[in-house]
Amino acid sequence: MRSFAVSLVFLLGLLVGAGAPAFAEIPNLLRPKSNPAAPPVWVSERSAVTPEGNFRWELFSEISKGILTSYLENQERERGLSTSPGNPPAQSLLHSPNRRVDCQAFFSRPEPHYLVSKQHDSLKELAENSLLIVSGRVSEITQGFYAGLPTSLITIEDPKFLKRPVEFTATTVAYISFPHAAISAGGHSFCTHQSSFPDRPESGDRLLMFAYEIIERTDPLILEPFASGLILERPLSGIEISDDLHGDLLLSSLRRMDEVESQLGEILSQGESK
Repeated sequence: MRSFAVSLVFLLGLLVGAGAPAFAEIPNLLRPKSNPAAPPVWVSERSAVTPEGNFRWELFSEISKGILTSYLENQERERGLSTSPGNPPAQSLLHSPNRRVDCQAFFSRPEPHYLVSKQHDSLKELAENSLLIVSGRVSEITQGFYAGLPTSLITIEDPKFLKRPVEFTATTVAYISFPHAAISAGGHSFCTHQSSFPDRPESGDRLLMFAYEIIERTDPLILEPFASGLILERPLSGIEISDDLHGDLLLSSLRRMDEVESQLGEILSQGESK
């Protein structure tokens, strides 16, 4: 099974807008804030298919169409290899919200460029380098396509903004794009799995996100995380952090999100007193 990696630098650069963010109930389609006449940046799974079951290619930009088409071609090659004589079927099944989807290949997205120059290997580095820190409980998960990639959109109701720029307006709902999805649409399977990220959160999980950039691509704003900038607390297993953070011995010893946020608060207070 091969991972299908795509470079999104050019695509994401085209979609950057400007202005103060404001959250609202997430619609099925979200167009670029800077150009409302352009193809949508966000297309929900439900909207990606016609009532007749056809994939709605017209909703996607030419760049997104190219990415998706290349992925489908790669998936067909993988399917051919897995069914050739002497090779057992190579199938990987990912959970979608209501069913399982046959994924022959996977999208993945590159790490953001700013991680090259900004440290992100400890809670202290995350706190100091973040523009925005948001905490809350997952209330809903919606699958769709964000900037051309299969994505799970995480909804956080009543988020706490532990750090934010002066010009950023605190909101009652936060949306976070998560690179893990398994979508069956128009006779095709579209799957994203980012191995550096934890497993996709579920409703009821607590989430702490550190944002080094705020890209106002849509209104309402959708935040875009990086792997070590996400800390999860699951009801049964407790705190989950990325491999990059395991060197932070204090963070690794914490078992509950309240403990993490308490430690984070101390770090932020020390930064303000300098």
